[in-house]
Amino acid sequence: MTPETAPAVRPPRAWPTAAVAAVFWAFQLVLSQLDVPMFTRFLSNALSSASFLLIFLILWLSNGTVRGRTRLIGLGLFVNSLVAGILLAHKSFDPVSFMLTAVPTVLTGWAVWIFLSRRWEARTAFLVLVVGIPLGFLAFDLFRWDGLDGRLRSSLSLRWKRTPEEELVASKGSAPAVAPAAKAWTLKSGDSPEFRGAARDGVVKALRIETNWKDVPPALVWKQRVGPGWSGVIAVDGFLVTQEQRGESEAVVCYDAETGREIWAHQDRARFSEGIAGPGPRATPTFRDGRIYSLGGSGLVTCLDAPTGKLVWL
Repeated sequence: MTPETAPAVRPPRAWPTAAVAAVFWAFQLVLSQLDVPMFTRFLSNALSSASFLLIFLILWLSNGTVRGRTRLIGLGLFVNSLVAGILLAHKSFDPVSFMLTAVPTVLTGWAVWIFLSRRWEARTAFLVLVVGIPLGFLAFDLFRWDGLDGRLRSSLSLRWKRTPEEELVASKGSAPAVAPAAKAWTLKSGDSPEFRGAARDGVVKALRIETNWKDVPPALVWKQRVGPGWSGVIAVDGFLVTQEQRGESEAVVCYDAETGREIWAHQDRARFSEGIAGPGPRATPTFRDGRIYSLGGSGLVTCLDAPTGKLVWL
């Protein structure tokens, strides 16, 4: 067969994988703008990512315009690189979080490779594939997973950079603050002594606030760096009390409501953490009869003197 009669080599068929990637990211954009329940958002994100992965791999393995050997090598590289990426990931990355964060990005890069390889020599395209897939996953090993925001978008930081919690602990030192003897706290009208308020209904009455924050935003009075956690804040007699994680200790902390200044902090050696929500206490402290009651993420129940933060019982 002469060069003139040899069949032309067809370029890789790129539009199906490109279309799947475009549909996935369009869906993610729409989902990020919708106000839907958290579970619905998580399920939609997980199912769309799984569908993206499954459809993409089916299209890749059935793409007759790519050599069969290249298709199998690509699949093997993808699986092995994913496993290696999970094993080398920062401890903050659990396998599911790593996959949900890294896999869509790598698949999108793969779709771009299919499109660009149409203009490359076969050897160049193959080299970019075998290098690009592992690097795509290993790039995520350079980062620490800081968790999710309210719309389930991942927050990443370089893994060697100190976390906000580590910066907080370094600034506070190891010794917890204890307030000097002070007057007893008195529960006043409008105070919120427990989770969701005195009536536990999440309602504040006889109070009007500006609701058009776009044109009339609230003025910043103060801000204070705090440790991670899911604890709410109670407000009693001009003081705010919440629970935080500070390194290897769970802390119950009191702040001045007017200035944000830390009044006292009680710490117990305990740390609770899990993949999606991260570290820190989950409960909100309660004020009653001059005392603060708290439940830590690891199950520690404490009773503290409200004005001073001194331990009454544990």
